[in-house]
Amino acid sequence: EGSVVVWNATLGTLSEHQVIEGGAVVGNILAGVDEELRDVLLVAQTDEAGMLSVYRRPGPDRPYERVNSVSLGSPVTSAAWSENGDGSRDFTKAWLGCADGSLRQIACDGLETGFELSISKSGVRAIAVTNDDEDNNVVYAGDSSGQMFRVAVDGARVTALSPPHREAVVSIALTSDDEVLITGSRDGTVRVWDNKDKHKPEGKYIIGPMKVWLSGVFINDNIVVSDGADNMVVKHEFRT
Repeated sequence: EGSVVVWNATLGTLSEHQVIEGGAVVGNILAGVDEELRDVLLVAQTDEAGMLSVYRRPGPDRPYERVNSVSLGSPVTSAAWSENGDGSRDFTKAWLGCADGSLRQIACDGLETGFELSISKSGVRAIAVTNDDEDNNVVYAGDSSGQMFRVAVDGARVTALSPPHREAVVSIALTSDDEVLITGSRDGTVRVWDNKDKHKPEGKYIIGPMKVWLSGVFINDNIVVSDGADNMVVKHEFRT
């Protein structure tokens, strides 16, 4: 219905803290802390205007207040924080994948676009962010057709990865050392990529197909957890 609900989590219980009215279906939410240690929310909507809003609150018991909004002109279908050189998340900038096939980097202060590149004709559905050896951001992106891309932000170089999924890529995850890339697709498969050569990951093998349409994959080095539309959660353990 277009609202964002903020919950308090105390001693294992949840209680509603605040309802933020968005006005359109919310597709992505990023939460972080800004330079002044204020909680920050980046809320992206999937309406045609592609509204993007930033909310801040000065303390945990205070309500969030909207400080800025901008229309991107295309629905925002995926979002991720930028990364600092040490691998920590940069809560001052965010990467956005849009339905028009563009990849954009937005500064939270002023919501100005610092980087924009069209990478797909079918719309970007999922993104994951890491750094290259020179501490420049690298974005892995999957589109609605199932194609995966590696985008080197320094030089705006786009590499299409092969083989593609048969349907939309909806989730992307990396191991802590970035040497394994995991992608989940609407075709019901999880694909494992060898990313030791970080310039061009190589698709190694496929898990599935399963009876679920994947909505997310999560990885903790040798364990992958995937979830799907029929409430099934699957744990995959890798052994060397």
